[in-house]
Amino acid sequence: MKTRRIQVEAGELEPSKEAVGKVEASRGELFYYVKSGEENPHIPNTVRIRTPSYRNNAGLPFMLKGYTVADIPTIVTSIDPCYSCTDRAIILKDEKTGKQTVTTIRDIIRKNVTL
Repeated sequence: MKTRRIQVEAGELEPSKEAVGKVEASRGELFYYVKSGEENPHIPNTVRIRTPSYRNNAGLPFMLKGYTVADIPTIVTSIDPCYSCTDRAIILKDEKTGKQTVTTIRDIIRKNVTL
C-alpha cells in the first residue's frame, strides 16, 4: 500500500474554539474532541479521545453472561480488544495556583475506594 502525505493549511487559531472528529475504524467508532486554550489557542485546553475498545469492553459483562469460562477467550477475541487504548490519564489543574497534576483512573480509584 502506498502512503501519501496530506498537507493542510490551518487557519488562524481562535481561543476557546472546539473541533470534533469521528471516523469508523476497524474496531468501531473513533472519536476526537479538542478545545483550544483561552490564553494560547495553540495549546489545547481539553482533549478527549474515545477509542472503540473503550466502548466495546463495557459490553463484555453482558456478552459473557450465561457462558462458561472456556468460552471467555473466544468472546473477548470477537471484539478484538486493544487494551492500551483503554488506559486513561487525567490532568487536573488547580484554578487558584495553576498547578497541574497528572493522574490516572486507577490512582483515583485507589485513593477513593476502600476494598
